Amino acid sequence: MKLKRWFRKWAKRFWITLYSKSVRKFRANNMNMKLVGVSGSVGKTSTKFALKAALDNGQNRVLVHEGSYNDPLASLFVLMGVEYPNIDSVPALMKAYLELKKKSKEVADFDIGILEMGTDSPGEMKQFGKFLELDICVLTAITPEHMQNFKDMRELANEELSVVRYSKKIFANSDLVEKEYRRELEKAGSDVRYFGTSDTNSVRVRSNELQGIGLNTKREFEIKLDGQEFKVRSGLLHGHSGFVIGAALMVAEELNLDLNQAAESLGGLSATNGRGKLLAGLRGSVIIDDSYNNVGANVSIAALDLLYEFNAKRKIAVLGGINEMSEGLEREAHSEVAFYLKKKKLQEVVLIGSLAKKYYIPILKTAGVKYRWFANPYRAGNYLEGEVVAGMAVLVKGSQNGIYSEEVIPFILKDKTDIKELVRQSESWSKKKRESFGKL
Repeated sequence: MKLKRWFRKWAKRFWITLYSKSVRKFRANNMNMKLVGVSGSVGKTSTKFALKAALDNGQNRVLVHEGSYNDPLASLFVLMGVEYPNIDSVPALMKAYLELKKKSKEVADFDIGILEMGTDSPGEMKQFGKFLELDICVLTAITPEHMQNFKDMRELANEELSVVRYSKKIFANSDLVEKEYRRELEKAGSDVRYFGTSDTNSVRVRSNELQGIGLNTKREFEIKLDGQEFKVRSGLLHGHSGFVIGAALMVAEELNLDLNQAAESLGGLSATNGRGKLLAGLRGSVIIDDSYNNVGANVSIAALDLLYEFNAKRKIAVLGGINEMSEGLEREAHSEVAFYLKKKKLQEVVLIGSLAKKYYIPILKTAGVKYRWFANPYRAGNYLEGEVVAGMAVLVKGSQNGIYSEEVIPFILKDKTDIKELVRQSESWSKKKRESFGKL
């Protein structure tokens, strides 16, 4: 199995190297295009869509992929507008080579390209540099998430900091990028500016309290940018979403766009599927669907903060374990979240999967927090179907790989057609879930 993973990783890097010449030629033939990358431990997808809203002013043609195509090979095809091939088929990969070569001679059909850039193992961020030169890179965070293939934070930080090699300018989150990493960015000779909650940043962000009740809930953000102040009332509800709004306005200013128009567009944003999206639940309840991932203590706590703040009479948190953590950090991360589950603010905690059982239950027992544990999301959903009542908010926080907490939600939806709003609902994902849980 390890040999197969190694070969697959090597093969992807081989094809990236082979394809890169066509991408660089495409870039050289379209020198007026601007390329904006979004990298970092968390918040990349939300930032990507905020950038789209801020930069798509009706005059610029903006390229954004709606899916999570964020590894180097997939991003290459997003940029070129060529269909992603079957990477297990050499004929398909050779056909893609010819298509990319042809595409390299064409005029781009966009003015600004926004690329989400992800990594889950050392060396992947470096691969982007084979074909990219970014005008701006937004660095959202360097925090302990997606740690499964990194031995420690130093190795993860080195990976995220490698964007300096191919980025003309870097806009980094000063709250979520530690001071020592910020110094390294600056020493590397990059043009670095910051956004965050401090007044010393180029962009200062303030997140105000939630406004409205139930499905109409919004949050207002105050953004101060070079002496100008903007108030943006948005459907992005997490407190940290202010960083997303601030970064988008920062990029809009750099590209000389109308900031008032950008701020107005950002006000129209709503949460994307599985990332804090509000759905109507049974019997007048509200579901906070944050089921897309759960890759670190920080993101779990941010979701709980949203639930605690939500205007609801009763509150239930549905939690799977934290995936993609290194063995050394697994217990620490789960313990931090378990101690954050507050008895006075939650009616009950519903737990899913082996990690939740191993780490959460021993702490919840001693804390006196009411909980129920289930081996899979279907049993958890079946239980919740009889528990939700009017005025209740249900947070569903989870991930994939043996948890799939989104499968809880169909049991408690008011309108079953809203299943289309959930993450991982394709036939291929359904097959993975069947294989994961077997016969129920």
